[in-house]
Amino acid sequence: MKLATLVKGGVALGALVGVCGGVVVTTDLFTVDLRPEEWASFHKLEQSGRDIVREAAKVHGRNAWVGARKRRVPLELEVAFHPLAFTLPLIGPVALVLEDAGSPSPVYTTVDKGGAQVQLVLEDGVGWLVTPEKRDPGPAGTTWMATALRRFLALPLELPDSAIQEYVARRELYGRPHDVVFVTWADSLALDRGADQYLVWIDQETHRVTRVDATSRDVGRAAQLLVEYAYPSRPERVQTPSEVRITDLSWVDMDLLTLRADTVELR
Repeated sequence: MKLATLVKGGVALGALVGVCGGVVVTTDLFTVDLRPEEWASFHKLEQSGRDIVREAAKVHGRNAWVGARKRRVPLELEVAFHPLAFTLPLIGPVALVLEDAGSPSPVYTTVDKGGAQVQLVLEDGVGWLVTPEKRDPGPAGTTWMATALRRFLALPLELPDSAIQEYVARRELYGRPHDVVFVTWADSLALDRGADQYLVWIDQETHRVTRVDATSRDVGRAAQLLVEYAYPSRPERVQTPSEVRITDLSWVDMDLLTLRADTVELR
């Protein structure tokens, strides 16, 4: 990464111009922008990545995922030694079960050391810790964790729901050819600090999502995450990742957490 300088209104702001696998992006103290650098001045939106994204979601089992009334996914969570870890409600290693009747309201269930049930829930965009005795907002990172675990686990299946799917480039990753697609739920290619951005790496042969470079704007700062996926060798009706590893590139490439998933149960 090389250091550049942006001058706005006479104030110099340090900005990092970095490379996500060959795609040049820019970040400063306030913004992470994963749009390719050449898009900043002008880029005509053509939705040129839509067919690639749809094929990837189909291979992952999107039709079965979307058609289910309820989904149940046993998980194992482990949080690395990271500054953000002290703000999270679950550290692990901990076994939990994700139950999901729709993306706005996932529920994660586990048990504490005393054997009592603990639920991490997301309601109206806010995370809560719920036990039989009380309902608590939890530490500062509760909403982020309730949102992020499901977001990154299900992202390969739900990419077609995004508003923009724009083709970026063909790149080699792990010695294999990949298509890189820029994805966001914002309604235009203009920088929207309220909407996260994703550079999605899709294997040209298997059509699986193997890597995602992502912004995360709900951790109290501008953050850039590297999300790496591994998959089980056995065929499944819904091919969710068997492992999701998240690295925080905003903290000198520090490991953040690892999420391991078992077979998805659809109802």
